[in-house]
Amino acid sequence: MRTSFFLFAMVLATSGCSSAPDTFPAPSGMAGTSSEPPPPPPLDTSPIGWASVEDLGLNGTTGGEGGEEVEVSTTAEFLTAIVGSDPRIIRVSGVIGGLNQRFEIGSNKTVEGLTGAELHGAVRIDEVSNVIVRNLKIIGNDCADAEGMEGGEPDCSSGADAFTIRGGAHHVWVDHCDVSDGSDGNLDVTDQADYVTISWTKFSYSRDRAGGHHFSNLIGGSDGAAGDAGHLRVTFHHVWWADRARERMPRVRYGQVHIFNSLQRPHREQHVHRRCRSDQRHRLLERVEHRGIAWQLLSQDNRPER
Repeated sequence: MRTSFFLFAMVLATSGCSSAPDTFPAPSGMAGTSSEPPPPPPLDTSPIGWASVEDLGLNGTTGGEGGEEVEVSTTAEFLTAIVGSDPRIIRVSGVIGGLNQRFEIGSNKTVEGLTGAELHGAVRIDEVSNVIVRNLKIIGNDCADAEGMEGGEPDCSSGADAFTIRGGAHHVWVDHCDVSDGSDGNLDVTDQADYVTISWTKFSYSRDRAGGHHFSNLIGGSDGAAGDAGHLRVTFHHVWWADRARERMPRVRYGQVHIFNSLQRPHREQHVHRRCRSDQRHRLLERVEHRGIAWQLLSQDNRPER
C-alpha cells in the first residue's frame, strides 16, 4: 500500500497538477529506488464510476466530444467559449481569471488545460449537464471575497468555493486537476447534483488560515436539504487530499459516495479531523490510505455542526 500510494503521488505531481511538490519522501523499503518519477498514465478517454452511468438521457459523460475545438488564452475568450449548450472542446492556455471571477460552464463542454494552464476564481457548474474539466490548476479566492468577519478574521464560509457542482447538474467529470484555496470549500457537490466523478485530482490550501476554515469537499449542502435524497452520486478515485486540508475529505449528507485508491495526507506533523455525516447516505471506501489523520465518522446524533 505505501509503495502504491507513493507512486500515485509522484504520478499526480507530473500529470498537469503543477502545484504538487517536485519531490516526495521515499517510504521505508524504497531505498535505492530511482528519484525519477514514473511517467504519468495517458489520460482516460471516459470516466469510471458514477459519471459513466447511462441515465437522464445521457450515455455517460462525453463533454464536448464531436463539437467545435477552440483554444483560448484570455479571460474574455474563455467566458465566451464556455457558454451555451452546443458541444465544444475548449483548450486553455496560460493564466485566466482573477479575484472574484466566476466561470459558469454550459452543457456539453470539455475544458482542458494545456501545460501550465490556470484558472483563478470560482468554477461553477449549475443546472447543466455533460461537462468535463481536466488538466487544470484551479485556484480559489482564498477568503479575499469573504462578505463578513468572524472573530476578527474574514468569514471564509461567506466566500465562494473554488469549484461548485449544484442545481441538479449531472454527468460531470473532473479529472487531473489541482484545486486549492477555495474560500468556503475546494469542490462541493450540492443541491441535487448527480452522476459526478472526480479522478486524479489534488486538493490543498496554500496557507494556514487564522479562522481554521480548511474544509475541502462537501457532498450535500445542509441537513434540511431533503430533496438531495436519491441524488449526489459521486465517485472519488486517485484523489490526494494534501497540504492543510483539515476537514471534509469529504463530508457527506444524503449522497451515495464511492472513494477508492486515494490518499489523505494533509500535512506532515499535522493532526486533522475528518468529519462525515452518516445519516441518509451510503458511503463505500476502498484502498484509501490515511496518514496523520484522526478518523471520525459521525452519526446524526453524535456530531459537531461545522
